[in-house]
Amino acid sequence: MLIVVACQQTEQPDTACIDICVDEVLQSYYQVNNLDELFGEPYSALLQLIDENGAEINVQYFNGGRLDYNPTTETITIAALGEWAYEGLDLPQVATVPNGEVECFGQVAPCVQGAFLDFYRQSDGLNVFGLPISEQLNEGDLRVQYFENVRLEWHPEAPTGQQVRVGFIGRAHYLYTVYEAGPQALIPKGTITQIESVDITAAVHAPILYSGEEQIVYLLVQNPQIGPVDGLDIKLVISHQGDSIEQTLTAKTAQNGTSQAIVDLSGLTLTPGQDVQIEAFAYQDGESDPLGSTIITFKAWW
Repeated sequence: MLIVVACQQTEQPDTACIDICVDEVLQSYYQVNNLDELFGEPYSALLQLIDENGAEINVQYFNGGRLDYNPTTETITIAALGEWAYEGLDLPQVATVPNGEVECFGQVAPCVQGAFLDFYRQSDGLNVFGLPISEQLNEGDLRVQYFENVRLEWHPEAPTGQQVRVGFIGRAHYLYTVYEAGPQALIPKGTITQIESVDITAAVHAPILYSGEEQIVYLLVQNPQIGPVDGLDIKLVISHQGDSIEQTLTAKTAQNGTSQAIVDLSGLTLTPGQDVQIEAFAYQDGESDPLGSTIITFKAWW
């Protein structure tokens, strides 16, 4: 899930921002690397997401790419959206390329040549665009080349010196992964602290748990207006025959609002045929009052 963060912009060094601002944490990097010319204007406010390693990062989309900020390490990187776009091609068609200077990047990466190479060098391409990952290709009326972070396009109708441009794959990735996901995938910054309640849907792996089996509980946490809510803590209270134990789940709710865990029954002596009750509570980080709860039961093994 992507969480929209409102643009909290301090005074711009050179010009005041219009519409969506370059977030203040990215401003210096954006200017030093000439991304106003290469990536264009911001296409989104600062967003928050969980990356493939489970780390929380902040990102901002631009027409031509995306900047990622890791608040833990305070580092900024350019997202590999060129790889994302290239992987989505069905049948890449190699283009006929005019003669020109060629530069290759080892035995694995394709070469860059001609006007694309000139633009690559002028733009600090290795740092900003990354390595080439395709030859020059024909995509409809466009001749393009994919790099790790961007797609370069050839526009012969443009004035000399402006014929090579960074394609709008930042915008495309945003529309594909965020906008098309629907409003429930977008949560404005501050909303997570303003949520007053959530609904929890629960299910168990085994409605009747037999001897030797592990019980797994599955949870979905949603807010009626926003949809799935991630980043919440979950506590289970497991009760049976007047005894109860508490279990705090290790992981917070995921991007799609889900959580699951093996239920710890080791502290209870189960009576065959009798109900075991699981009450699940969802909390914001550090809060003691739950946002919501639900109850589900199953029978102990026979």
